[in-house]
Amino acid sequence: MKVNFLLCDDFKNELTRDVPSYESLFFTLFDQISPGAVFKIFDVRKNEYPSNIEQDELCLIPGSHAGAYEKHQWVQRLLDFVKQAHSRKAKLLGVCFGHQLIAQALGGNVAPAAGWGGGLRESNVKFTDNAFPQKKIQLLYNHNDQVTKLPAGAKLIAESAFCPFEGFTLENIVTLQGHPEYTIEYCRHLIENYSLDKPEAVRAAALKSIASGVHDGVRVTAWALEQLGF
Repeated sequence: MKVNFLLCDDFKNELTRDVPSYESLFFTLFDQISPGAVFKIFDVRKNEYPSNIEQDELCLIPGSHAGAYEKHQWVQRLLDFVKQAHSRKAKLLGVCFGHQLIAQALGGNVAPAAGWGGGLRESNVKFTDNAFPQKKIQLLYNHNDQVTKLPAGAKLIAESAFCPFEGFTLENIVTLQGHPEYTIEYCRHLIENYSLDKPEAVRAAALKSIASGVHDGVRVTAWALEQLGF
């Protein structure tokens, strides 16, 4: 399996000894699902893109501090790339910012959320699939924006009280608002050290939410890849 990883942020000031690069979180995640997956990193902020995308390749658009509605040149170029990739039936997986950007590119809408969404959150599964018999999924989150309108034809994966559009599918596309690549330890690190501008009660609730030490990142990603034919 080849993964074209479209790096949108290096989060270099938020890494740890156990997380030497943002993309390493995805390496670890995919090793649990598709051992031997080959990643090719493209820094889209530097206008780096795959020259050609084969049908058996995945394009993964991960997180970023940027907003999908912002006018940065690289964001606008990435929006155009998504439109072109979709028209060519390329397989796309969007995570957090990637989820939002794909929605924005294809006719949806993204706006600031009603506060910060951090920690573990449970969502109600709306997708008709036997993979989630409990009709609930739990993912780790870290976002200030969210999708407020889905693209035409998109099918909702899950919803929550905080975020009505937690992910969607659209032909050869799967997106997730959550961060399946996060570990509990890394999420705790971000909450404790990089959410100091958030209300104390919100930070405390985020820390409390991850106390169980359990999330569905691997299971949800495996399902997403299956939906995409991998």
